[in-house]
Amino acid sequence: MTALPLGEWIEGLTGQLSIDANRDIGAYLRGYRITPESVEPCLLLDAKHYTRSLLFNTPLWQCVLMCWNAGQRTPVHDHDGHPAWVSLVRGRLGVRNFVVAPQADQTMFRIEESASLALDDGESECPAQAEASVHEVRNAGQGSQYAVSVHLYGQAMASCGTYDPGNGRYRRVALSIDRDLSDLFAPATRALIADPALN
Repeated sequence: MTALPLGEWIEGLTGQLSIDANRDIGAYLRGYRITPESVEPCLLLDAKHYTRSLLFNTPLWQCVLMCWNAGQRTPVHDHDGHPAWVSLVRGRLGVRNFVVAPQADQTMFRIEESASLALDDGESECPAQAEASVHEVRNAGQGSQYAVSVHLYGQAMASCGTYDPGNGRYRRVALSIDRDLSDLFAPATRALIADPALN
């Protein structure tokens, strides 16, 4: 696996993006990792919640840097049927995947855990059925260890669906960006943003 600074990694990633590039993206994420020291200027840790910093955004692609303090996690959520990938830069993440079956009124769901996995420094999750994924992501590090990950979505993610495993309720939630870093990486994403076939 080749280690690259964040800007170079983004530039290489944008070269893989196309309308139907799932295989190329997975191969890229398995072959290239981000050097942890290169994300240090971008870190944003918050004691109350994990943070989301925008790296680049087009109508078809969004890339977000996430920082996780100890014990922080997402709700059980989906990506509106769009594919998503994660590359772990530092620390350890736990991913719990779920199977969701709608009940008669479509507002209640039966939710069952289907599989779980852990990602360590430099590892990526490139699920074959990413578009069907419902999952929870958490910082699985020991003690006070924080984690840093980069997430690529096959659309600009403004909201997602969340599921409560306790009572089966579904609701839509807005996704916020804590910090916009896209200007920092504009040179690396210029070709992607300029190509109408990739937007």
